[in-house]
Amino acid sequence: MSIYAGLSREEAYLMSKQAVLGAASVLLEHDMLPAELKDGVCSPGGTTIRGIAQLEKFGLRNAVIEAVKASAKIKD
Repeated sequence: MSIYAGLSREEAYLMSKQAVLGAASVLLEHDMLPAELKDGVCSPGGTTIRGIAQLEKFGLRNAVIEAVKASAKIKD
């Protein structure tokens, strides 16, 4: 993946870590919901919303929900 985007593996890992840390920090500091942060940082047709659209297309939200349910031993 990092080669695909033109980054070294180390650069990709660092950018990923910084993105997660930055998003979590803003959510905690401002007591925001993730959707509020998304609405605040995504511009129409921008790179961030295009990336988020792909995460949603490939089921990230459902994967996270199912992981939490499995961890908590919640059955449907």
